[in-house]
Amino acid sequence: MTEWLHLAESIAAGGFLGALFFAGLWWTIRRSLDSAWPAVWFAGSALVRILGVVAGLYLVAGSDPLRWAGGIAGFALAQRAAVMHARRERAVVRDGGTHAPES
Repeated sequence: MTEWLHLAESIAAGGFLGALFFAGLWWTIRRSLDSAWPAVWFAGSALVRILGVVAGLYLVAGSDPLRWAGGIAGFALAQRAAVMHARRERAVVRDGGTHAPES
C-alpha cells in the first residue's frame, strides 16, 4: 500500500515540476521576444529549468527507480497538457479569437 502512495506522490511531483518547467518556457519565450539577447534568455532559462526538474525529481525519488519512473511519467503528462493547451491557444488565435476551439 505504501508503495502505491509513494508512486502517486512521485507522479504528482513530476506533474508539478513539468508544469513549472513549461510555464518557465512560456515565460522565457515571451521575455525573449523583446530582448536584445534572446539566446541568453533561452540558455539561462533552459539551465535553470533542467536543473530544477532534476533536483526536484531527485528530492522526491532518491534512488528508487520506480519513483523516478513515476516522476518522469508525471512530467510527460504535464508536457502533453502543455502541448494540448498550446494547440488550443493557436487555434483561437488563428480563428481570430472570436470563439472557443472545438475539441
